[in-house]
Amino acid sequence: MKHLNHLLLLMTFTNVLIGQDLKPKIYPNDPFKLQEFTLKNGLTVLISEYHNSPRFYSMIATKAGSKNDPADATGLAHYLEHMLFKGSDKLGSKDYKKEAPLIQEISDMYEVYRKTTGDAQRKAIYHKIDSLSGVAAKFAIANEYDKATAALGCKGSNAFTSFEQTVYVNDVPSNELLPWLTLEGERFRKLVLRLFHTELEAVYEEKNRGLDNDERKVFESFFEQMFKNHPYGTQTTIGTIPHLKNPSMKEIMAYFQKYYVPNNMAIILSGDLNAAEAVKLIEEKFGYMQPKSVPTFTFLAESEITSPRIAHVYGPESESMMMGYRFPGISSPETDLLKMMVMILTNGQAGLFDLNLNQKQKVQNTEAFDFYMKDYSCMLINAKPKSGQSLDEVLQLIKTQLSNLKTGNFPDWLMEASIDNFELQLTKQLENNDSRANEIMNAFTSEETWEHHIGIINRLRKITKKQVTDFASQNLNDNYVLVQKHIGEDTSTVKVVKPAITPVDVNREDQSPFLSNLLKIKTSPIEPVFINFDKDLQKKELKNGLGIYSSKNNENATFELNYLYEMGSNNDMILPVALEYLKFAGTDKYPPEKIKEEFFKLACSFEIVSNEYRTSLMVNGLDKNFEKALGLFEHLLSNVKGSPEIWNDLVNTILKNREDAKLNKREILQNGLTNYAKFGPQNPFTHKLSSTTLKELSPEKVAGVIRDLPHTTHSLLYYGPQSTENLYKSLSSYSRFKGLTPAAIEENKTGDIHPPAITPPEIITEQNTGSQVLIVDYDMKQVEIEWIGKGAPFNVDMLPPTRLYNEYMGGGMSSILFQELRESKALAYTVSGRYLPPTRKTQSFYLLTYIGSQSDKLGEAVKSMTNLIQEIPPSDLTFSASKESLLSGIRNERITRSQLLLTYMQIKLLGLTTDPRKEVFEKVQTMDFATLRKFQEKFIKTLPFTLLVLGKKDLLDLNTLQTYGKLTFLNTSQVFGY
Repeated sequence: MKHLNHLLLLMTFTNVLIGQDLKPKIYPNDPFKLQEFTLKNGLTVLISEYHNSPRFYSMIATKAGSKNDPADATGLAHYLEHMLFKGSDKLGSKDYKKEAPLIQEISDMYEVYRKTTGDAQRKAIYHKIDSLSGVAAKFAIANEYDKATAALGCKGSNAFTSFEQTVYVNDVPSNELLPWLTLEGERFRKLVLRLFHTELEAVYEEKNRGLDNDERKVFESFFEQMFKNHPYGTQTTIGTIPHLKNPSMKEIMAYFQKYYVPNNMAIILSGDLNAAEAVKLIEEKFGYMQPKSVPTFTFLAESEITSPRIAHVYGPESESMMMGYRFPGISSPETDLLKMMVMILTNGQAGLFDLNLNQKQKVQNTEAFDFYMKDYSCMLINAKPKSGQSLDEVLQLIKTQLSNLKTGNFPDWLMEASIDNFELQLTKQLENNDSRANEIMNAFTSEETWEHHIGIINRLRKITKKQVTDFASQNLNDNYVLVQKHIGEDTSTVKVVKPAITPVDVNREDQSPFLSNLLKIKTSPIEPVFINFDKDLQKKELKNGLGIYSSKNNENATFELNYLYEMGSNNDMILPVALEYLKFAGTDKYPPEKIKEEFFKLACSFEIVSNEYRTSLMVNGLDKNFEKALGLFEHLLSNVKGSPEIWNDLVNTILKNREDAKLNKREILQNGLTNYAKFGPQNPFTHKLSSTTLKELSPEKVAGVIRDLPHTTHSLLYYGPQSTENLYKSLSSYSRFKGLTPAAIEENKTGDIHPPAITPPEIITEQNTGSQVLIVDYDMKQVEIEWIGKGAPFNVDMLPPTRLYNEYMGGGMSSILFQELRESKALAYTVSGRYLPPTRKTQSFYLLTYIGSQSDKLGEAVKSMTNLIQEIPPSDLTFSASKESLLSGIRNERITRSQLLLTYMQIKLLGLTTDPRKEVFEKVQTMDFATLRKFQEKFIKTLPFTLLVLGKKDLLDLNTLQTYGKLTFLNTSQVFGY
């Protein structure tokens, strides 16, 4: 969406305050370097400059959320969030003069509909609404806002609503600040509730997805018990089913006019921009907004909880529990003590829950976390039982650790180390624009002062152990809420039954004058920067197979060291369980909990990521402790001790995790069924040790697999402040690097290092897809469907058209799939589609599309998606926007930090030596729609696909499904291989 007549826009849309002196408020010792402005109309502008890449992250926040919904019309804030993507009288309309009276008539009909009780009468009224909406839709241009953001090169265009905030987000190229602000200024200028009833279908879908989400049900039940008076608990963000069935466009418009006023909003920007210039443009584009008194939110204070409030939730997923305590709001001095309590209980390594419960495997998992809001805050504790353990037993174990907290039964160093690690966490957050913006936004919407927010480290360091224990003793007693999640049928769940909807026109070939003008705003182009792997990183690939790669961290004093092995479970099925054992193991010198404590004291940690092909052992933390952390990790790898007790507990945990996975929708569909379709019953997902083999394995053999790792061929990837000479010097001090002096490395001499070759992987061949429908019966209201088709073998020349196809068909809310399946036909809340490139040169491309719909719409959903796979709809405007979005994304993308190293290792697996984005950028510029259609016809149109279906068998239209191939019902044992 480039380029508008700037002067015309200023004259038409804005009330420019010429010459206003906009001076920022800045804060001493602020790591964010926040600049705070307040415009004449009361709009807050918060800018944190960060020039790591030519992009900025934006959040436009309103201090209003579900707690501000009327009690008799819940869900307004959330539904309004959806509608603010529909445009204005100038954006998203072909002829607003003809459209406006139709929208008003629809609004009036909804008011009648709300007051009507008879089923027949309501059905008749809705039929009129549906018919009239079809007429109004002829004047609407669906997703024009999203087309605009795509053409500007924005990424992640979205929004979210919570208890006291509604926030609209975009990741924007720096050179598009002016057109983006022009677009956003227009978006909030005049709300038009067009395409209301099809968007209502999307909200219905979202509600029904929530009814199938056990975790969400637990969370809502917890807040319902915690807050008997406050809207935090008396109403949900998405709204009740009765209110969703009786929507009011009138109430939504009133909500917008009441809360979307400048003195209740903020524009938050973090990234590559000049704050002084940006705020002037914001003043131009948002100066028209008129301040208005915002209703004061009042609530009935919560009564004291004097005895446990216990609730029970049922669903198909594994057992769990959530308990917690209530505290004052975020600006209360008590929140510092709350933060300290949570860090003592859970910090990922050395907290009371971490060491005494998780490390000792007394539960499957438990963690505490803090949840801050303006009016109240909470400490929440999530936990899962291990095999054979009851939820009540888990509760007693948690209470024992809470007792340790109250009596001060924890080491004196834990508080200071927790603060150091928390400070490290905050430092890492500063490396990302979205994290920066999110911190600023949360402070604004919860009305926490910025001085208070950035002062937390200093305040925490002043807290004494006695203050913590006294506070815990006063607040952590029988005043808790407990929600126990059981496996079983949820008989209380009522599906949102949706009225019939006639598909509406999306008018994708039309464009408003506003958008046409927006595309004409002149901006300074940003040239792409491609990686030169010979210059942008230091690499030493030694003759013995050891590779050392490094990239300098000039930003802060943290490091990442990655031991990267090109092997995984396909090479050795013991390796994955050995890596799990490493997390719990100790050595002759250090017991397991001591290892975690020592890492924590250094403000360092290690983590493990492994799949069938690759294993990463990553150490990270403060660089001043690099050598100590490296020494500790090297000691652990070389001296892992086999413990029968730890191993037996871990085997039980692994087996429990496996059983829990068979109850998880995502695991079943995205991992289990997808691998089954690609490889057959024997596949990388099922390539696991059997329970019998696990139990028979000796812990010493498992420990031996770990001890062999340092001597196995691998690469070292270092990102940090150290020079390469110091890095080599640090490495050469360990026995396994004997002879690996800095000089030897420079001269490519291997010294005494001769690592054994990696065991060749077991080859699991990809099978052809097609002519079958794989179904798993699962207790849920919706049905989730995937199309998977094996495509062509990897060829680098296919990357440019593949990326353009993905952008056009499934690249966001302006894509063809979203427009057709959600906007026009209201078949789904979530839809996606990609032709996925492989990660290795020996693999194939794969078509993977997804839709989550209602069971009664399965036939229409499958037919519509299949048609879009086989016949790509032409759209000059969508194609142009998709092409520009892809090119803009490459122009503004910067691959830096440790990602630079990982990118190099990844392209090596594809047999490449240069940045593949360069070829994509050059070739996509010359592509037209005919090229894209030719690509689709050759590689996708006739691609045989396998249909994967997850849903309740009794609700599925099997007659329709069998027209797509042979129906095969699989149980979870077949899918998971155990």
